[in-house]
Amino acid sequence: MQTIFILPLVILSFFSNADANWRFPYKDVAHTSFTTIASNDKIIPWNRNNLHGGAFTTAISDQGTIMTASGSTLVAISPQNITLWSYDASGGESHSGIVTSNFGNGPICIDDGRVFLLSSNFTAEGLVLWTVHAVDENSGQKIWSQNFSIPSYGAATLMIGSSGTVYMNMMTSSQEMFAFDPKTGSILWSNGWDQPFLYTVENPIDGNLILCAGNYTLSLHPNGTVAWKKNLPIFFTAIDENGIAYAPSYELLAFDASNGKTIWSRDIGAYNGAWWVPLTVKNNRIFFSYFNAELPTINGSNVVAFDTATGKTLWNTTTCSGPICFWSSGSCNVAVAEDFAFVAAGNSIMALDVVTGKPVWTYKISETASASNIYVVENTVTNARTLYVTTMDNDAQSNFAINMIAVLFPY
Repeated sequence: MQTIFILPLVILSFFSNADANWRFPYKDVAHTSFTTIASNDKIIPWNRNNLHGGAFTTAISDQGTIMTASGSTLVAISPQNITLWSYDASGGESHSGIVTSNFGNGPICIDDGRVFLLSSNFTAEGLVLWTVHAVDENSGQKIWSQNFSIPSYGAATLMIGSSGTVYMNMMTSSQEMFAFDPKTGSILWSNGWDQPFLYTVENPIDGNLILCAGNYTLSLHPNGTVAWKKNLPIFFTAIDENGIAYAPSYELLAFDASNGKTIWSRDIGAYNGAWWVPLTVKNNRIFFSYFNAELPTINGSNVVAFDTATGKTLWNTTTCSGPICFWSSGSCNVAVAEDFAFVAAGNSIMALDVVTGKPVWTYKISETASASNIYVVENTVTNARTLYVTTMDNDAQSNFAINMIAVLFPY
């Protein structure tokens, strides 16, 4: 069972000019998980049960509206726990649901007054048929949807470019990628590849797309033509404001996102499972969490920080011990805002000093549930700061029920 805690913070000097659009699962190309909202409403404590979703099914509008999945329904929830609207994405199919987790890209994105999401239907053969939806952010009314009758093999990803173009990758026999007009849903172009691209991000310098396949990395112009192709075996990447991309693999890589040339690399083989974890780039540091494991035994979890210029390890902090750490670090982010790195730590969340890695405070959220992804929100009207924390109840096994709890943070 997942829980989302909402924890208002008092933290000075956040990024006041951050882009409020939510185009990626971790908000921006640097994966900071930080966003701004503008609302006169005050956060109050609340608790909501029996939502269903996964780690990547939370996105937040610039008015603070929480967009999340409940089975095949997209639900918009105010910071005061009021259901503003709901949207049925099933299309009348009984075996349908909103995509709740993927490698890399998440299924819910927000841009220019529209909410974009993926839903899936299963065929009798066990394959998946995909639908891309665009929904009005304020009313929940459908703007358009696109159905794909070509069966997929189980994964699809969604992201939004800075121009507003909607991009989707599907795992099919031809590994297809589609670009959609955000206003009408019409297909602008499509391409097929010989590998499935499980993560797509946009280079903030030239606007080209970076596609990660695990075997190689591809860069596309916004019109779908190839800019470059390199033998970079990565699954995820984060890009800083200078257009330098960083990626965990069997090595930690830094490369120029404009041409794919490697700047430096270093062995990180000691960090078990690290290449599956989305990293974060901020304050000239690379952050990611990972679990220490001799599978099937989970020994604990850590957060490590590297220097962006050289790849040198700056600090490595143990945040959790025992099996409960698996859901806290196996696929979870490090949220960064100014001098703090926020991370899941078993059944707690922890704030670390970004310079030293030392814990500043720890907040216990549950006896049994383990924390997962963290998102940081600043309200530019009230100056309130909020943490959104997704948790997983280990007793639920395959049950992806979500509770959302709003807690006024005492700091």
